[in-house]
Amino acid sequence: MQPGALLWAAGQIVLALALVQWFVVLHECGHDTLFRTRRLHPIVGRIAGAFAAIPYACWTRIHGRHHRWTGWQDLDPARFEYIIDSMKNAAVYGEAQKLMGNKLVEVMTALGTGGTTETSPSGILYASGCVPHACGGADGFMAIDPKARKLYFAQQGDDPKRPSTWPDVSTWPAEIKALMIEGLER
Repeated sequence: MQPGALLWAAGQIVLALALVQWFVVLHECGHDTLFRTRRLHPIVGRIAGAFAAIPYACWTRIHGRHHRWTGWQDLDPARFEYIIDSMKNAAVYGEAQKLMGNKLVEVMTALGTGGTTETSPSGILYASGCVPHACGGADGFMAIDPKARKLYFAQQGDDPKRPSTWPDVSTWPAEIKALMIEGLER
């Protein structure tokens, strides 16, 4: 064995571990999960990408496509600040389109003002919001149950006590009904 072979092998192991660690930093920056503020993610992501020898901008674009098309098992609430961003997930969008048809745009518009995603203790993702210049009269609600792979939508109409719901509210779990009532009363 060559005199420097063990030193070389140890160096290769250290280098491999360092590349993996830099990639982990790049990956978390690409998901906007490493820092509380989004401003730091692209800066640190580019630095990590340089050390991992992976261009950050290219990687985030390609990796984003992967997440967009993978489905329910890949629904990542850390990836969307507002619940309307969940529509980038093909499985969620397809289910919402099937459930709501032409009402989808109207209800999603209601989630455009407000609509910050919250998570219940049981893992339900939900948000409420209102149509700009019509708050209090056309408020909307959306909940995602990732485990059951189900969506729930509601929109206030003329009678605030009886919002339109998709699917029918009688089929909703009690927890989601309570979240809707609380969300539409805000």
